[in-house]
This record gives sequence, structure tokens and C-alpha cells, in this order.
Amino acid sequence: MWINNSAATSIMIPAAIAIIDELENYQKQIQQQQQTPVALDFKSTVIEEKAEQSSSQDNVDINPNELMIDYVTDGTTALLIGSLPLILPDQNPFQKNWKYNPILQWDQLSKSFPWGVFMLQGAGLAIADGFQASNLSTTIVGLLQFIVRAPKELIILVVIIISAIFTEFTSNIACASILFPILDSISRTVQIHPAYLIMPSCMAVSLSFMLPIDFNIAITMNKTTLESLSNEVFLNLFELFNAIDLFRTFHSLNTRFNTLLFVYFRNYRVDFRSILKEDYNIFCPTYFSSIVNRTIYLRLSDDEDTPYQCTHFLSAGLTLDRFDNLRSLTFYCVSSDQKINQSLFFNLYRLHHLTHLKFVDCRLFHINIQGFQNFINQIWNLPKLTHLYWDCSFKADDHFRLPTVVSTSLQYLTICNVELYSYQFINFLKRTPQLQKFSTSLTTDEEDDLPLVRKFIPSPKNLSIKKLVLSEVSSQRLMTNLFQLVPNVNHLKVEIFSLKIDGHQWEQIIINYLPKLNILQFMMSLTLGRSIDDQMDEEKVDQYLATYRTSFWIERCQWFIRCHWRRCRGIVWIRLYSLPYAFYYFPIFYNELDSKTKSTCPGEMYFSYDSVRNVAYKPPIFNNEALYHVHLFNVEVLTLEVPIDQRFLSIVLKFENLHSLNVTISTIIYRQQLQALFDNAPRLYSLSFESWNTSTTPPYQYTSATIHRLNLQGSDQSGVKHRYTRKQCLELSRSPLGIQCRVLLIAIEEPQCILDLIDSMINLRTLRVSYEYDKRSNKYDLIQVLQASLPSTWTVIRFCYGLLIIQS
Repeated sequence: MWINNSAATSIMIPAAIAIIDELENYQKQIQQQQQTPVALDFKSTVIEEKAEQSSSQDNVDINPNELMIDYVTDGTTALLIGSLPLILPDQNPFQKNWKYNPILQWDQLSKSFPWGVFMLQGAGLAIADGFQASNLSTTIVGLLQFIVRAPKELIILVVIIISAIFTEFTSNIACASILFPILDSISRTVQIHPAYLIMPSCMAVSLSFMLPIDFNIAITMNKTTLESLSNEVFLNLFELFNAIDLFRTFHSLNTRFNTLLFVYFRNYRVDFRSILKEDYNIFCPTYFSSIVNRTIYLRLSDDEDTPYQCTHFLSAGLTLDRFDNLRSLTFYCVSSDQKINQSLFFNLYRLHHLTHLKFVDCRLFHINIQGFQNFINQIWNLPKLTHLYWDCSFKADDHFRLPTVVSTSLQYLTICNVELYSYQFINFLKRTPQLQKFSTSLTTDEEDDLPLVRKFIPSPKNLSIKKLVLSEVSSQRLMTNLFQLVPNVNHLKVEIFSLKIDGHQWEQIIINYLPKLNILQFMMSLTLGRSIDDQMDEEKVDQYLATYRTSFWIERCQWFIRCHWRRCRGIVWIRLYSLPYAFYYFPIFYNELDSKTKSTCPGEMYFSYDSVRNVAYKPPIFNNEALYHVHLFNVEVLTLEVPIDQRFLSIVLKFENLHSLNVTISTIIYRQQLQALFDNAPRLYSLSFESWNTSTTPPYQYTSATIHRLNLQGSDQSGVKHRYTRKQCLELSRSPLGIQCRVLLIAIEEPQCILDLIDSMINLRTLRVSYEYDKRSNKYDLIQVLQASLPSTWTVIRFCYGLLIIQS
């Protein structure tokens, strides 16, 4: 209730062990007492006689130790420590112009101290002393003698009930002070350890707040206002929020909050994802410039929800050299140009405190090879960088260059969409000697049956890498060459396409190159040759799966495998993966409804699929008895068809993380099912209608406060891609989802629809339009026509003929 689970466990486990040991020792002492009563009585008699003699001798002189025991108590220490803040100065007295002021002034204390709680607790302690002074405690012990011979469990139950009732009439502390001596007496009479009764009573006296004595304490404590919280509490809370929300909430409330925001708080996190234009235009010129040197986290996004954000960022005079204390920087969907290169990418070397750097789905189309070499070397030279995520694309596949300098700090590295050869991994790992986790895709032109471009010598080896994550593996030779360079890997996650590696081959690879491997997570998609008939196909699958049933897999490593196979175009296709499942997509796809499954694990063992984030739900996929136990808790991308069957909610149990939903609607009468799903998905952002067999067009009259992206490029009931008319566009703009839409993907019947949508959809930021009649042979260029008709804040880009992207 008061501290986190880990702390409570760390505190209570040693205490519990000590109590158990004490209980065991106490039981042994009781048994010894029962076996040797005469010796114990004689010993106690001797001790009492010696005590009487010593007490008679001590009556002559006053012992100072007794004086300390009688007059210096725990309360004395508490009063002394509590009084010191009223006496000690709040500043160093040896400073110049020092003026005495105590740390805590009595005026402040008397106003904010909860005197009501103090008096109530004091009254409770006075009642406890009255119980003991009047011997009422002894009387209660006598009244409870009827439970002495009852079973231990019954005694504990009675103690809990009495304690819970008693605490409703006096405070918790008073109850404990009254009951604990009584329970100690009872435990000695019953000959059980006092902890058996005192601990349950301690829990029970906390069940209060029903009657006035403790209800008043709760009411008094709940009168705490926001203003009464200390500055330290506010500063800790501020670290949990985006800086934009902080200033919107607390700025200009009063002088204290302004001082906290502009003077004391030094760990701002600025995340511009999905920020409204109005908020951006207020935050950047008004607040951001004053907190730039106290910003530790920055995320810039140029995606379709916030187009041209980096351009606006630089237009406000914000450059990376001003972020002196930046520790984490993320670029999301940023496209390079000359200004962005000079002001952002080529200024990374100025970020001396940067520890985390991310490039997510960025397009570096305007950086030449030499510029990129300097750019990547800047990153490797950052002195404190420990985490790097690289997901960038170039115009040419060979544009990526390896760093030529050594990073002494980089420990966690992810590289996507980069083709590397075996010999390049040697140089690459040389430049990252501290690397602990390495993730990369192994897409390459290095085919297994062709000679190597350069001779591969597996040296030197990188001994620091412990976790290796590989995706898109299409070359077994490239994969094993990389394994030879990282012999200390103990956790391997790999996704392989079109390579037939059986269990015996895996066993040799692991024994030869990865001797310390403990965790293996893999998925492979491959073919087992031509399909003959169902029986022969299943025999092929059994023969292949038998290579994963050896003692190495089942007994030594305890790694279990599941496979799904099907016949397609005369070929036996099989997908194989380790258990528990560890990948983003559910292993059975939307068009694989006829697949069959087998596993190497015993029948009673079930493994989780908690890693699944993307699933296409169709009932036939989950009809197999082996998948009845599958439950998906973390789905972010969901594809389904309405109506939904009853099993759906037993498989997809939670929608808290659902971000994107793709829907096929067969009939409008099940509208309530889809609306119920919207109501239970608090983070749903994107909604796509892939197909609909209805006379009306989506998005219908659904409501959801979080949906801001609509994809209406689906097909109608005849399977033809639907094109919206001007009337339908007007209906769309007036619908609840259309009003709040920021990103719209749509196919239109005529160009005037574009102007209508932009004019009527007030929150629209990006419009991605498919127009069939946009052709090179047209007399007038559609882009020029639109640019002349649209407001100056909108720009039009032709992705290709027939597809336009219009953004503001």
C-alpha cells in the first residue's frame, strides 16, 4: 500500500524467514519445558533469589544507568530530532551577510500541521495507558480464557474479528497498544509463539475508517491540497509528463509554479508526436527557447500526422547546438534536405551528453557518400552514446558506409535495412568493442552457392556481445560467419526465410559456434518440396520435425518447436518457430486458413504468445484444438471481419494497446459490435475499411475520441475499388470521425472533391488521394491546378501519377 512491490518483498522476506526460525526455536523450547519442568523451576527460583539480593544491595546507591532508563526514552530522542529544524539555521552561518533563519519556522508549522490527527492519536494512546493502569487488560485476558483450549486456527480467527471490531472505536495505534500485551499473555497461556496472534491482530487493526475515531483522521488527512505538496514532490511528478502538457497545465497558475518551471526543474521531456498546430505555435516561441538547455529528451516527427515539423522547428531558431544537456533524441519519419542536414544531422557532434539516439523510418535521400561518412563517424564519436537505433533508407542500396572510428561507449545497437557482407562484419564489430546487444537484418546479395567477394577470416572476435537479434536472414553462410565472430552470445533471436535448416544442422551450428547459448528464439519459413497427397505431405513434415525431437533439443536444452504447414500451388509450405512464441506477427496469416499444426512439446504443456502485436483474426485460424489456449494481451494492429464470433473475445482479451484496426464489414446490422470495440480501445488511432458490402459508405456514424486517421481506400460489395463522389465526401466531412480526422486516405471521383474535403474537414493535416484520371497526357497538370486553388499553407506532391499527397 505504501511502497512498491519489490521494496516490500525485499523487506518482508528476511523478516518472514526470521519469524519462521523464531517459531521453530520457540516450539523446541516449549517441548524442552514440557520434558524438564523440575530443572526449569529450580533454575527460575535461583534466578529470582539472586535478583532479590541484588535489588536489596542497589537500594543503598543511585545508579545513573537506571536514571537514564527511567527518564531518557524513545520519545526524548523524537522530541529532540523534531525540535532541531526549529533551531538549526537554513544556511551556512560562515557565509558573508549571513542572517539567521531556522530551517522550519513555527508560523509555517502551526498552520500546516494536522493538529486534529495529532490529538486523536494522542487520545488513542491515553486510552491504551488507561487500559493498563486500571488492570482492564488483565480482566479482558480472564474473559478470553474460554478460547485457551481451542485450536490454533480458531484462536487466530477470533483475534482478527475482535481486533477489527475494536479498531472501529479507537485509533489503530491505541488498539495495538491495548491488544498486543493481552495477546502476549494469551499466547503464553496457550503455549504458542506470540507472533501467531500479534501479526494477524496487526493486520486487522488497519481495517478502520467506518466509525468517527478513524474516519475523522482520514477526513483530516484528505484535506491536503495541491498547494501543500512540497517542491520536491512536484519536481518528481514533472518528470513523468511531456513539457507541452506541463506548461499548458501549470504555467501562470501562480508565482510558485512559474518558479518551479523556469528555475528549479531541469529534466524536460519534449515529444512533438501528434501535437496540435495551435499548441506547437504557442509552445515553441513562448516556452521552448527558455528551457532548451534543460531539455533531456526530444522527439521530432515528420510523419503524416505532423508534416514539416522539422522545418517549423528550424524556422523557430532551434538548433541542436543549443541543447546542452540532451540525453535522448529521436527522429521519426524525417526526410533530409540541405537545411535539415546542416542544422540537425551534421550537428550531432555537439551533443556531448547524448546516450540514446533513434532514427525511425527516416529517408536520407539528400546526403552524398562523403557527407554520410562524416555523419556516421559523428555518431560513433559521441562520448556517452550507449543506445543507437538505425532505420534509414537511401536512394541507392550501397550508400551506407561503415564507421571508420571506434565507439568506446556504444552497447546496444539496432541496424535495419542495411546490406552487409561477411568481411564487413569484422570491421564493423571492431568499431564497437563494448557492444552487448546487436540487432540487424541480414538481407544480402551474398548467396550461399556463390564464392565470397573477399576471403572471410573469423578474427578478431567480439566477446562482449551477449544477445544477437537477426531478421530477414536469407544466407546460411552469412549467418554462420557472423556467429563465428560472437562466441559469447547466450541469447539468439533469428527470423529466417527460404532456408531449409533442420534440427541436426542447428545442433552442429550451436555446438561449433555458439557454445554458451541458453535462449534460442527462431522462426523459419521454408518449403519441403512438391506436394503429392495429404498422407505423403504429413510424412514429410514428420520426418523434418523428427530432427527437432532429439535429446539435444528435448532433454539437454529443453527447446520445443511448433510448425504450421499447408499445400499451396503444389508445394508443401511450412513455418516453424520456437516456443514460447517471440515475434511481432501471429504465425498464421490471413490467407492460411487451411494450415495444419504439430509440435514437439508434451501434450500438457502450453506456451504463451504474449509477444504478438499484429494479428489477422479469422475463426478458422483458431479452430485447431492445439491453439485453443492462445490468448493475446498486447495486440497493437488488428485485422478482422464483422460480424465477430464468440471466440474472438476469448482470444484477444485486451484492447488497451490497440493502435490500428483494419475492418471488413459484411453487413451494417452488426454496427454495435464494432462500436463496442471502439469503446474499449483507448489508444486506437488508425481505422481502415478494407471492404464493405453495404449500400452506404464508411465511416458511418461510429464515434471514438482517439481515432484521427481514416483509410477509406477499400472496395465495395462487387470487389471494385470505391471512389467517393462529392456528395459522399460531404457526408464524410460531417460524420463524427470525419470531423476529427487529421489523416485521410481516399479515392475520389473528381478533383473538386479534394477542395471540398480540405475546405470542410477543419482538422485535416494530410490528404492522400487516389485519382484514376491523373495522367501524364492530360492537358493541365493537376498539381498546378490544385496549388493555384488551395491556400498557401498547403503543398501538393505527386507520389506517382494517380496518387497525390497534400499536406499542411
